[in-house]
Amino acid sequence: MAVTNYYSVGGRIIGEDTSGVRLDYLTDALGSVTATVDQAGMVQNTYRYKPYGSLLAKTGGGTDPEFLWTGVTGSRTTGMAAADQYNRRRHYGTKHAGWTSPDPLWPKEHAYSYVNCRPTTFSDPTGLICQPAISATGHWKTCDAACCTNKSIPVCKSHKCCTFQYAYEMTYTPTYAGCQNCVYYQWFTDYFGAHAGKQSMDPEFGGGWPVATLPNPKFPYVDKPGDGTHDSCNMPVVGCPSFKFVSQYQVCVCCKDGSACATITTTATLSRCKKISCVVATAVKMSSSKSKSVCDSAQKSRLYQHHICAGNEALSGKPHLN
Repeated sequence: MAVTNYYSVGGRIIGEDTSGVRLDYLTDALGSVTATVDQAGMVQNTYRYKPYGSLLAKTGGGTDPEFLWTGVTGSRTTGMAAADQYNRRRHYGTKHAGWTSPDPLWPKEHAYSYVNCRPTTFSDPTGLICQPAISATGHWKTCDAACCTNKSIPVCKSHKCCTFQYAYEMTYTPTYAGCQNCVYYQWFTDYFGAHAGKQSMDPEFGGGWPVATLPNPKFPYVDKPGDGTHDSCNMPVVGCPSFKFVSQYQVCVCCKDGSACATITTTATLSRCKKISCVVATAVKMSSSKSKSVCDSAQKSRLYQHHICAGNEALSGKPHLN
């Protein structure tokens, strides 16, 4: 009995070898085999498909590989009439354009439809379409300001200083069912004083990059990045002016087959230390293309934390990329 070995690169099947006879695959953007080529570089067969995978046309008399429509991702033909393709998790029928068993993610996903009825744009190599998402919510717990003389801070022994307290919580919930090789990124940008516009990695997960590999038992994750008071960081504001303190948090779920990013902004507006208004804006989700671009950038470069308020210490510096 002849044994067939398959060759793959990056998880994608590129050819086969049966008893020493090599056959390579030519493919399209979806990962469907459009032609087979022998060891001499001669085309043996060509294939064209209907949108949901049925064979539209074929030329050539060579042997058909088991992997045809979306085949390089591991979707193989079965020879069964009503379930003629197996996608690692479930059987699929190209003739009725649907799965033969319900989606394990149902009712969050359609029970039987394939890639939300967009087969010319997407494929589903695992039988569970990857649709990552990230939920980000937040609220202020403390929001207070006062114009006073704080003798514990040297400059405030002779000048009035504005001290304001803040404490806010963020909750991040990533969703990545059906996705492969997912990681989580989280960083923020401050817009205040000497740190205006500086990007910083949030140190809550211990300083790794990516911040976490998914799945991770810490999620849903409640982050408390804003706990503290500014005079504990030796950052009093002399003279009781009006100003605005803004932090923008960026969170991403980056998977091999999909990405999702969102931003959420906190704003504290101080009016001459007599009153302070604190707002956490609704998270803004990025488009799929923008999320992919951000994930690609995050994977290529690492952001080091550059500012930490811990007790009475303030550490600062420029962020570095490597």
